[in-house]
Amino acid sequence: MLINISRRLLGLGSGAWGVWSLHATLSSPGPFDGNTAFAIAYASLALVGAAVLLAADFARFISMPLLAFIENLYMPSGSTEKPPLSFRLGRFYAANGRFQDAEKDYRRMLRFYPEEPEGWIELMTLYWMWSPKARKHDALQTCERGIRKVDDSAKRLQIEKAMMSLKNGELPVNFVTLSERDKAQKHQGS
Repeated sequence: MLINISRRLLGLGSGAWGVWSLHATLSSPGPFDGNTAFAIAYASLALVGAAVLLAADFARFISMPLLAFIENLYMPSGSTEKPPLSFRLGRFYAANGRFQDAEKDYRRMLRFYPEEPEGWIELMTLYWMWSPKARKHDALQTCERGIRKVDDSAKRLQIEKAMMSLKNGELPVNFVTLSERDKAQKHQGS
């Protein structure tokens, strides 16, 4: 509330100063020179600042085409490139107890590759490990979502088997082992 009041007072002050300065500059009897042009530009800047402070939503709306033009100029594709399929980063995070980071990475990869049962199984296991009582529901929902997104019946069966093993108290994925395997493969490849 205090910020809104301060913003409005600052906007009113800036607007009043801009109008007064513009009026004083344009009504002066002196010749139009560089100083006069600078004073007009400075007063106009104060008026623009007042408009932004007083009507922030309107200023955002007005500036959207300019921002869209700049974004299209520097990022012409408009969309992010599809990353290569790899669950290594999520496995690394999970193996090191960084469950929130692992969840973000798995969700990002599954957005691009929803047909991969590995991602769904590892995300279910992550939820189960994270806090079994609190996240069991998330694991079940992830299983159901994976089954809906995957068209191949063999891949769906993999997800269902992983969920059954979770319900029986067995983890279908050992993140530490997978992370170590990924490291070994990386060192062999380089």
